[in-house]
Amino acid sequence: LISKKPIEELTRERIILTAKSATSHCLLKIIMVKGYAASPVYEVRPVPVENPIPADASASLLIGDDALNLYHHRKSGFYYYDIGKEWKKLTGLRMVFAVWVVHKEFARERPELVQQVYERITQGFRNGYAKKQQIIESVLDSKPFTRQQLDEYFEVIQWQFDDKEQEALRLFYSLAYEMDLIEQVPEIKIAEVHRLC
Repeated sequence: LISKKPIEELTRERIILTAKSATSHCLLKIIMVKGYAASPVYEVRPVPVENPIPADASASLLIGDDALNLYHHRKSGFYYYDIGKEWKKLTGLRMVFAVWVVHKEFARERPELVQQVYERITQGFRNGYAKKQQIIESVLDSKPFTRQQLDEYFEVIQWQFDDKEQEALRLFYSLAYEMDLIEQVPEIKIAEVHRLC
């Protein structure tokens, strides 16, 4: 979140939301209500990195490379907030930004394929992490980040979905449902796989 004002002062201000992530929209709305007792006006529209906060708004929410770009190339006069850190401050838990999902019926009927997908994804994460420096080197010329910034980013990302992550996701769903941001609280059921060492 990049803002013209401190986050505590965004009580009824207009916040522009990137069109790239509905999950992040929910997360920000939860943080604003539960963490700051705020009820901003939200509008979804493209957020250009060159001009991240339009004249008719007080703040903008960005994700991915756009957010990292602004975070690492800060302009004076703006306030910057990592919504993952804001969630941790609010709940004491890490935010789960993504999960791999498989339909229950498919998992029941084709457990060998679920196992195969699990192994490939898990091995892919391991291979990617083992080649982290090579990956960083390959994008340095095309991305507006330093080697250190990319290295730190890869260290922040976690790939597990253990008890604490499940607790965090359940809390996210519960708060989103309480605020009418989702229609129901999804059930989290872990597919049976043989974990790799």
